[in-house]
Amino acid sequence: MSDVEQTKTCLKVIDMRWVVAKKLEDAAKVSESLALAEIRALSSKILHKKSKVE
Repeated sequence: MSDVEQTKTCLKVIDMRWVVAKKLEDAAKVSESLALAEIRALSSKILHKKSKVE
């Protein structure tokens, strides 16, 4: 493989890694948002139950 071909291959691999990293980052943001929404919902439910008891 020539140096030019090797460089092109390396660039393609780096580009694919970047795309995967961005997709993982997006997935992590979605996961974080879902977890925070669940925490808020559960906290609200607990507070609502406490106010009924008192």
